[in-house]
Amino acid sequence: MMDVKDKTVPRLIAQVAKNYPDAPAQYTKNSSGQFECLSYAQMWQKAVDFAGGLLSYNVKRGELLGLISEDRAEWQQADLGLLAIGAADVPRGTDASPSDLKYILSFTECRICIVETNACVKKILDLKADLPLLKYLVMFDDPTEETLALAKAADVVIHPFEEILEKGRAYNKENPSAFENEIAKGAWDEIGGSHRPHQIASRRKRARHSSGLARLHARS
Repeated sequence: MMDVKDKTVPRLIAQVAKNYPDAPAQYTKNSSGQFECLSYAQMWQKAVDFAGGLLSYNVKRGELLGLISEDRAEWQQADLGLLAIGAADVPRGTDASPSDLKYILSFTECRICIVETNACVKKILDLKADLPLLKYLVMFDDPTEETLALAKAADVVIHPFEEILEKGRAYNKENPSAFENEIAKGAWDEIGGSHRPHQIASRRKRARHSSGLARLHARS
């Protein structure tokens, strides 16, 4: 019988990166409109670096992180990295309403939120009074001076995605076994009182359901 803990998505991607390191994994357009390719080895390394960055901020197994972005290469890399260390994301698109963001990020008690755009960061910062646990925003797009000023006023620290990758590389170099120890545990377990998979799924489902009810009430 298949051992599910040995078949997590990050482990499967890691195995593909090991067996077929040069196989194409992601294609993205550059500023000239030309497609650039990342191999599985390159994509997985970014996921490992991002995981190390999260570990350097003491992200624990079972912790929920906001992930407010449209689908893009960095989204997949961040998602793989946080899953690999037993965390979970609370995803929504950048078109999420302020009421949705307020409920989802407060209900799931996110202290770290990964965000795509400056406009979406502003929506979240406007809600800071209702998100007392929020401390860090990780941005895929480059933050503007206005965004940085708003974050400072809200006592929130913004880190560009690439900065977290750099921190992760340094952390993994100083703690060479930390990432491997985490991914070896599987997606989730009860070590240290972490949430079980169905508990995390239930919290995410209730957050989505309740935000949907809020929209319906707003229309009535």
